[in-house]
Amino acid sequence: MDRLREIEIFLAIVAEESLAGAARRLSMSAPAVTRALARLEDRLGAALVVRTTRSLALTPAGEAYATRARDALTAFDEADAAVSETRRTLSGLLTLTAPLQFGRIAVAPVLAEYLEAEPLVRARFLLLDRVVHLLDEGIDLGVRIGMLEDTSAIVRRLGEVRQYLVASPCYLEKNGQPEGLDALSGHRLIGFSGRMRGGRLPVRGGSVPFGPVHIEINSAAAALELAEDGHGIAPLFSYQCAASVRAGRLVPVLVEEMPPPVPCHFIWPERRFENPLVRAFVDHAAPQLSAILRDASDACAAGRTAG
Repeated sequence: MDRLREIEIFLAIVAEESLAGAARRLSMSAPAVTRALARLEDRLGAALVVRTTRSLALTPAGEAYATRARDALTAFDEADAAVSETRRTLSGLLTLTAPLQFGRIAVAPVLAEYLEAEPLVRARFLLLDRVVHLLDEGIDLGVRIGMLEDTSAIVRRLGEVRQYLVASPCYLEKNGQPEGLDALSGHRLIGFSGRMRGGRLPVRGGSVPFGPVHIEINSAAAALELAEDGHGIAPLFSYQCAASVRAGRLVPVLVEEMPPPVPCHFIWPERRFENPLVRAFVDHAAPQLSAILRDASDACAAGRTAG
Protein backbone atom coordinates (compact mmCIF):
# COMPACT_ATOMS: atom_id res chain seq x y z
CA MET A 1 0.00 0.00 0.00
CA ASP A 2 1.42 3.40 -0.92
CA ARG A 3 2.04 6.12 1.64
CA LEU A 4 -0.61 8.45 0.24
CA ARG A 5 -3.27 5.77 0.69
CA GLU A 6 -2.11 5.22 4.28
CA ILE A 7 -2.54 8.95 4.94
CA GLU A 8 -6.05 8.91 3.44
CA ILE A 9 -7.04 5.99 5.66
CA PHE A 10 -5.58 7.62 8.75
CA LEU A 11 -7.43 10.88 8.12
CA ALA A 12 -10.67 8.95 7.56
CA ILE A 13 -10.15 7.33 10.97
CA VAL A 14 -9.63 10.77 12.50
CA ALA A 15 -12.72 12.20 10.79
CA GLU A 16 -14.99 9.29 11.74
CA GLU A 17 -13.39 8.82 15.18
CA SER A 18 -13.55 5.07 14.66
CA LEU A 19 -12.01 2.32 12.60
CA ALA A 20 -15.41 0.96 11.59
CA GLY A 21 -16.58 4.40 10.48
CA ALA A 22 -13.44 4.84 8.36
CA ALA A 23 -14.02 1.43 6.80
CA ARG A 24 -17.58 2.41 5.82
CA ARG A 25 -16.43 5.79 4.50
CA LEU A 26 -13.73 4.22 2.29
CA SER A 27 -15.70 1.09 1.33
CA MET A 28 -13.04 -1.08 2.95
CA SER A 29 -13.23 -3.90 5.43
CA ALA A 30 -12.59 -3.06 9.07
CA PRO A 31 -9.62 -5.48 9.26
CA ALA A 32 -8.04 -3.80 6.22
CA VAL A 33 -8.31 -0.40 7.91
CA THR A 34 -6.81 -1.83 11.10
CA ARG A 35 -3.90 -3.34 9.18
CA ALA A 36 -3.28 -0.06 7.32
CA LEU A 37 -3.14 1.89 10.58
CA ALA A 38 -0.77 -0.68 12.11
CA ARG A 39 1.54 -0.46 9.08
CA LEU A 40 1.55 3.34 9.31
CA GLU A 41 2.38 3.28 13.02
CA ASP A 42 5.11 0.70 12.44
CA ARG A 43 6.64 2.80 9.68
CA LEU A 44 6.55 5.96 11.81
CA GLY A 45 7.67 4.17 14.96
CA ALA A 46 4.97 5.86 17.04
CA ALA A 47 1.42 5.22 18.21
CA LEU A 48 -1.04 7.58 16.53
CA VAL A 49 -4.28 6.60 18.24
CA VAL A 50 -5.37 5.16 21.57
CA ARG A 51 -8.07 2.54 21.05
CA THR A 52 -10.54 1.20 23.62
CA THR A 53 -13.68 -0.82 23.12
CA ARG A 54 -15.80 2.34 23.05
CA SER A 55 -13.61 5.22 21.92
CA LEU A 56 -10.67 6.29 19.82
CA ALA A 57 -8.44 9.26 20.59
CA LEU A 58 -5.35 10.70 19.01
CA THR A 59 -2.03 10.61 20.79
CA PRO A 60 0.09 13.80 20.72
CA ALA A 61 2.05 12.23 17.86
CA GLY A 62 -1.24 11.46 16.14
CA GLU A 63 -2.44 15.06 16.52
CA ALA A 64 0.76 16.40 14.98
CA TYR A 65 0.71 13.85 12.18
CA ALA A 66 -2.93 14.55 11.36
CA THR A 67 -2.21 18.26 10.93
CA ARG A 68 0.75 17.61 8.63
CA ALA A 69 -1.15 14.89 6.75
CA ARG A 70 -4.07 17.25 6.02
CA ASP A 71 -1.61 19.83 4.69
CA ALA A 72 0.04 17.17 2.51
CA LEU A 73 -3.26 16.02 1.01
CA THR A 74 -4.26 19.63 0.37
CA ALA A 75 -0.96 20.18 -1.45
CA PHE A 76 -1.55 17.08 -3.58
CA ASP A 77 -5.05 18.26 -4.46
CA GLU A 78 -3.77 21.72 -5.35
CA ALA A 79 -1.03 20.22 -7.53
CA ASP A 80 -3.55 18.06 -9.39
CA ALA A 81 -5.83 21.05 -9.87
CA ALA A 82 -2.98 23.21 -11.14
CA VAL A 83 -1.95 20.62 -13.73
CA SER A 84 -5.55 20.10 -14.81
CA GLU A 85 -6.08 23.83 -15.17
CA THR A 86 -2.83 24.19 -17.11
CA ARG A 87 -3.91 21.37 -19.39
CA ARG A 88 -7.23 23.09 -20.05
CA THR A 89 -5.62 26.43 -20.84
CA LEU A 90 -2.53 25.54 -22.88
CA SER A 91 -1.47 28.53 -24.91
CA GLY A 92 1.62 30.13 -26.36
CA LEU A 93 4.33 29.36 -28.90
CA LEU A 94 6.08 25.98 -29.15
CA THR A 95 9.29 25.99 -31.19
CA LEU A 96 10.50 22.59 -32.36
CA THR A 97 12.88 21.12 -34.89
CA ALA A 98 13.29 17.82 -36.73
CA PRO A 99 15.31 16.39 -39.62
CA LEU A 100 13.86 17.52 -42.94
CA GLN A 101 12.32 14.31 -44.24
CA PHE A 102 11.28 12.83 -40.89
CA GLY A 103 9.73 16.17 -39.98
CA ARG A 104 7.83 16.33 -43.27
CA ILE A 105 6.72 12.69 -43.31
CA ALA A 106 5.99 12.05 -39.65
CA VAL A 107 6.14 15.06 -37.33
CA ALA A 108 4.25 17.65 -39.40
CA PRO A 109 0.97 15.64 -39.60
CA VAL A 110 1.10 14.86 -35.87
CA LEU A 111 1.81 18.51 -35.06
CA ALA A 112 -1.07 19.70 -37.24
CA GLU A 113 -3.44 17.31 -35.50
CA TYR A 114 -2.22 18.52 -32.11
CA LEU A 115 -2.76 22.18 -33.01
CA GLU A 116 -6.32 21.38 -34.09
CA ALA A 117 -6.96 20.04 -30.59
CA GLU A 118 -5.18 22.99 -28.89
CA PRO A 119 -6.40 26.14 -30.69
CA LEU A 120 -4.52 28.52 -28.35
CA VAL A 121 -1.15 26.91 -29.08
CA ARG A 122 1.00 28.11 -31.99
CA ALA A 123 4.03 26.34 -33.40
CA ARG A 124 7.25 27.32 -35.13
CA PHE A 125 8.57 24.21 -36.85
CA LEU A 126 12.14 24.16 -38.21
CA LEU A 127 13.06 21.33 -40.61
CA LEU A 128 16.85 21.15 -40.50
CA ASP A 129 19.30 18.45 -41.54
CA ARG A 130 21.88 19.62 -39.03
CA VAL A 131 22.35 19.28 -35.31
CA VAL A 132 21.19 22.48 -33.64
CA HIS A 133 21.98 23.75 -30.14
CA LEU A 134 18.49 24.04 -28.72
CA LEU A 135 19.18 26.71 -26.09
CA ASP A 136 21.35 28.85 -28.35
CA GLU A 137 18.74 28.88 -31.09
CA GLY A 138 15.71 29.31 -28.82
CA ILE A 139 14.21 25.90 -29.59
CA ASP A 140 11.97 24.16 -27.05
CA LEU A 141 12.00 20.63 -28.45
CA GLY A 142 13.93 18.64 -31.03
CA VAL A 143 13.88 15.26 -32.74
CA ARG A 144 17.30 13.61 -32.98
CA ILE A 145 18.16 10.56 -35.06
CA GLY A 146 21.41 8.91 -33.99
CA MET A 147 23.44 8.62 -30.81
CA LEU A 148 23.01 11.51 -28.38
CA GLU A 149 25.97 13.56 -27.20
CA ASP A 150 24.19 16.10 -24.97
CA THR A 151 23.95 14.32 -21.61
CA SER A 152 22.40 17.37 -19.92
CA ALA A 153 19.21 17.23 -21.99
CA ILE A 154 15.99 15.43 -21.18
CA VAL A 155 15.12 12.72 -23.69
CA ARG A 156 12.29 10.41 -24.58
CA ARG A 157 13.04 7.51 -26.89
CA LEU A 158 10.72 7.20 -29.87
CA GLY A 159 12.14 4.13 -31.56
CA GLU A 160 14.86 3.35 -34.04
CA VAL A 161 15.78 4.02 -37.65
CA ARG A 162 17.70 1.82 -40.05
CA GLN A 163 19.54 2.55 -43.27
CA TYR A 164 18.61 0.62 -46.42
CA LEU A 165 19.88 0.38 -49.97
CA VAL A 166 16.84 0.31 -52.24
CA ALA A 167 16.15 -0.07 -55.94
CA SER A 168 13.06 -0.51 -58.07
CA PRO A 169 11.97 -4.00 -59.18
CA CYS A 170 12.42 -3.00 -62.83
CA TYR A 171 16.00 -1.87 -62.18
CA LEU A 172 16.84 -5.14 -60.42
CA GLU A 173 15.17 -7.20 -63.15
CA LYS A 174 17.31 -5.42 -65.75
CA ASN A 175 20.60 -5.24 -63.81
CA GLY A 176 20.37 -8.07 -61.30
CA GLN A 177 20.69 -8.09 -57.52
CA PRO A 178 24.10 -7.03 -56.19
CA GLU A 179 25.65 -10.08 -54.51
CA GLY A 180 27.87 -8.08 -52.18
CA LEU A 181 29.20 -4.62 -51.41
CA ASP A 182 31.97 -5.08 -53.99
CA ALA A 183 29.32 -5.61 -56.66
CA LEU A 184 27.94 -2.09 -56.14
CA SER A 185 30.69 -0.67 -58.36
CA GLY A 186 29.02 -2.41 -61.28
CA HIS A 187 25.64 -0.78 -60.62
CA ARG A 188 24.20 2.65 -61.19
CA LEU A 189 24.30 4.43 -57.85
CA ILE A 190 22.27 7.37 -56.60
CA GLY A 191 24.34 9.23 -54.05
CA PHE A 192 22.18 10.96 -51.41
CA SER A 193 24.61 13.27 -49.64
CA GLY A 194 22.71 12.97 -46.36
CA ARG A 195 23.81 9.32 -46.10
CA MET A 196 27.39 9.76 -47.33
CA ARG A 197 30.45 11.35 -45.79
CA GLY A 198 33.46 11.81 -48.06
CA GLY A 199 31.97 9.53 -50.68
CA ARG A 200 31.68 6.63 -48.21
CA LEU A 201 28.59 4.67 -47.24
CA PRO A 202 28.03 3.51 -43.63
CA VAL A 203 27.86 -0.29 -43.46
CA ARG A 204 28.01 -2.92 -40.76
CA GLY A 205 31.35 -2.59 -39.06
CA GLY A 206 32.43 0.67 -40.70
CA SER A 207 32.05 2.27 -44.13
CA VAL A 208 32.91 1.56 -47.75
CA PRO A 209 33.46 3.73 -50.83
CA PHE A 210 30.12 4.34 -52.55
CA GLY A 211 30.91 4.82 -56.19
CA PRO A 212 31.31 5.59 -58.85
CA VAL A 213 28.11 7.57 -58.25
CA HIS A 214 26.03 8.28 -61.34
CA ILE A 215 23.80 10.90 -59.70
CA GLU A 216 24.62 12.72 -56.48
CA ILE A 217 21.82 14.72 -54.88
CA ASN A 218 21.17 16.45 -51.55
CA SER A 219 17.45 15.63 -51.31
CA ALA A 220 16.16 12.34 -49.94
CA ALA A 221 12.83 12.89 -51.69
CA ALA A 222 14.58 13.34 -55.04
CA ALA A 223 16.81 10.31 -54.44
CA LEU A 224 13.70 8.29 -53.66
CA GLU A 225 11.97 9.36 -56.86
CA LEU A 226 15.03 8.57 -58.97
CA ALA A 227 15.26 5.10 -57.42
CA GLU A 228 11.54 4.49 -57.98
CA ASP A 229 11.96 5.47 -61.62
CA GLY A 230 14.64 2.83 -62.07
CA HIS A 231 17.73 5.04 -62.25
CA GLY A 232 19.77 3.13 -59.70
CA ILE A 233 20.34 2.05 -56.10
CA ALA A 234 19.93 4.68 -53.37
CA PRO A 235 20.77 4.74 -49.63
CA LEU A 236 17.79 5.86 -47.56
CA PHE A 237 16.47 5.63 -44.03
CA SER A 238 13.59 3.27 -43.22
CA TYR A 239 11.05 6.06 -42.67
CA GLN A 240 12.06 7.65 -46.01
CA CYS A 241 11.50 4.56 -48.15
CA ALA A 242 8.91 2.54 -46.16
CA ALA A 243 5.85 3.72 -48.12
CA SER A 244 7.54 2.90 -51.43
CA VAL A 245 8.68 -0.51 -50.20
CA ARG A 246 5.21 -1.24 -48.86
CA ALA A 247 3.71 -0.33 -52.26
CA GLY A 248 6.23 -2.50 -54.13
CA ARG A 249 7.92 0.41 -55.87
CA LEU A 250 11.25 -0.24 -54.12
CA VAL A 251 13.04 -3.33 -52.83
CA PRO A 252 15.79 -3.38 -50.14
CA VAL A 253 19.06 -5.01 -51.18
CA LEU A 254 22.18 -6.11 -49.25
CA VAL A 255 20.25 -5.78 -46.00
CA GLU A 256 22.70 -7.92 -44.03
CA GLU A 257 25.51 -5.51 -44.93
CA MET A 258 23.77 -2.44 -43.58
CA PRO A 259 24.70 -0.89 -40.19
CA PRO A 260 22.66 -1.57 -37.04
CA PRO A 261 19.63 0.62 -36.31
CA VAL A 262 20.18 3.98 -34.62
CA PRO A 263 17.87 5.47 -31.99
CA CYS A 264 15.41 8.31 -32.47
CA HIS A 265 14.55 10.59 -29.53
CA PHE A 266 12.69 13.66 -28.48
CA ILE A 267 15.20 15.93 -26.76
CA TRP A 268 14.68 19.17 -24.84
CA PRO A 269 16.79 21.38 -22.55
CA GLU A 270 16.60 20.52 -18.88
CA ARG A 271 15.62 24.04 -17.88
CA ARG A 272 12.46 23.73 -19.99
CA PHE A 273 11.27 20.61 -18.14
CA GLU A 274 8.45 22.53 -16.55
CA ASN A 275 7.22 23.95 -19.88
CA PRO A 276 3.65 22.63 -20.20
CA LEU A 277 3.70 23.02 -23.99
CA VAL A 278 6.70 20.71 -24.31
CA ARG A 279 5.30 18.09 -21.98
CA ALA A 280 1.84 18.18 -23.54
CA PHE A 281 3.14 17.82 -27.09
CA VAL A 282 5.64 15.09 -26.18
CA ASP A 283 2.89 13.08 -24.45
CA HIS A 284 0.62 13.54 -27.48
CA ALA A 285 3.16 12.91 -30.23
CA ALA A 286 5.52 10.26 -28.84
CA PRO A 287 3.15 7.26 -29.15
CA GLN A 288 2.23 8.23 -32.70
CA LEU A 289 5.81 8.79 -33.84
CA SER A 290 6.86 5.51 -32.22
CA ALA A 291 4.16 3.73 -34.20
CA ILE A 292 5.30 5.40 -37.44
CA LEU A 293 8.90 4.27 -36.88
CA ARG A 294 7.79 0.75 -35.96
CA ASP A 295 5.56 0.50 -39.04
CA ALA A 296 8.42 1.73 -41.26
CA SER A 297 10.74 -0.96 -39.92
CA ASP A 298 8.08 -3.63 -40.40
CA ALA A 299 7.40 -2.48 -43.97
CA CYS A 300 11.07 -2.57 -44.93
CA ALA A 301 11.54 -5.99 -43.33
CA ALA A 302 8.53 -7.34 -45.22
CA GLY A 303 9.78 -5.76 -48.46
CA ARG A 304 13.14 -7.40 -48.01
CA THR A 305 11.45 -10.80 -47.64
CA ALA A 306 9.26 -10.18 -50.66
CA GLY A 307 12.27 -9.05 -52.69
